[in-house]
Amino acid sequence: MSFFKRLFGGSSEPDTNTPSTYLHYKRVPEFKTYLLQEQYDVFAQHYKAMAWDEQGLVIEGLTCQPELDGPVETWTRAQPDQYLAFLLQGIAMTRKAWDIRTSKLASEVTEEQAQGFFEHLALAFQALERASHLNQTDPLVPARMIPVLMGQESDTATAFSYFEAARALQPSHPGAHMSMLLYLAPKWHGSIEEMARFLDTYVDSDTYPLLTSVRLSAVFEEWTNLKLEGDEEGYKSFFADENRRAYIRGLYERFREPTDGKLLTPFVRNWFGLALLKIKEHDLASREIRAIKGKMAVSPWRMVGITSYDMLFKK
Repeated sequence: MSFFKRLFGGSSEPDTNTPSTYLHYKRVPEFKTYLLQEQYDVFAQHYKAMAWDEQGLVIEGLTCQPELDGPVETWTRAQPDQYLAFLLQGIAMTRKAWDIRTSKLASEVTEEQAQGFFEHLALAFQALERASHLNQTDPLVPARMIPVLMGQESDTATAFSYFEAARALQPSHPGAHMSMLLYLAPKWHGSIEEMARFLDTYVDSDTYPLLTSVRLSAVFEEWTNLKLEGDEEGYKSFFADENRRAYIRGLYERFREPTDGKLLTPFVRNWFGLALLKIKEHDLASREIRAIKGKMAVSPWRMVGITSYDMLFKK
């Protein structure tokens, strides 16, 4: 499955069964209309008036639709000084790059895939660099550069510079923190120890509850790394460890819905749903699963092969 595989419904009605990277946010069709009708100034005006969590969902909702890549390119030519056009283009090129590469290990990627991957990452970098030159106040711009740098095998200091830029603009930005965590994962440019240091230093989930998803993601990165290393016994018994179970329960007990960025709360509940299932807290897991109906995210369910809400009740 592609690293950035996009699964979304085509209906204007709320989709309660299909996972979405943008939680089927209701304003995405509105901005799609602005884009297709070339109402660029209206797009920018309404985008600027939104809160940062709304902005993130709208951008994600547009860039997961490949049919909009052409209209976005048209916008970049029509308004070469509008950063939003280049932000959209950069994210779209990143999606294309990872779709070409897939989530295979480097040793399994073909030469043709690698070539397409790096070519599209170069285009993504160019577009996001242009967006960064035009705007230094939108945290999405530096946050979205981190997956590009991860694929380009840039040095850690460079990736951290973009992370710090995003964090300075929005301390609770889950996308920036999640991307940096993945950059530091063993399968990319780091280790379990580096991920742990990152969590200790930067991921204050008590102050910023949205970052709880980053801590839960780190647990699953450690779990999947055992599989990659061939430790089948450790992989199978991972969630039976009492310390790990207590850690997940502790995160759940301390979690409080945020007032800032509240539209992104379902992402955290998706992670809790899977984590609680894994430690066999079935009543709590059921509560979280019912809470995400209509707000089911692609992550983390894809890592365990769940591709629809209905499948959750077959587990």
